[in-house]
Amino acid sequence: KRSCREKNICVLECGDETADSVTWSRDVDGKREKILTVYRNTVTKHIADPHGRYSSGEHLILSIFGFSHSDSGRYHCNENTVELSVKGTQDTTTADECLRAAAVAGVCMLGFASVLVINRYFSKSKGSSDKTKQEQDSAEG
Repeated sequence: KRSCREKNICVLECGDETADSVTWSRDVDGKREKILTVYRNTVTKHIADPHGRYSSGEHLILSIFGFSHSDSGRYHCNENTVELSVKGTQDTTTADECLRAAAVAGVCMLGFASVLVINRYFSKSKGSSDKTKQEQDSAEG
């Protein structure tokens, strides 16, 4: 079983297949539909693919570009089967929101710490300059 993120590239591996020829197919409405065949590094597509979403390469992989819910299902590499599902964008959104919240909290804490340090520095500087001024006034008087 394999899952891929929506809108990303999904790569399926054939496994330990060592044949010269590999045919990738998927189950559609109860029937097996051939997608492409790789024979000695030559790819032959068996379906209409106007947007070039399906491709293959070395190691007899199947790449699906712009993966979507409609791509979920059972894929076959010769006789090997892979069950493919979608990891929704909601999974990444939740993780991204947590990461963003942590980053904002970290920046706020750094800002607050900086204000405290600067405030302390200026209060010490002001205190020492007031003390110096008082010493000068008492020396003159």
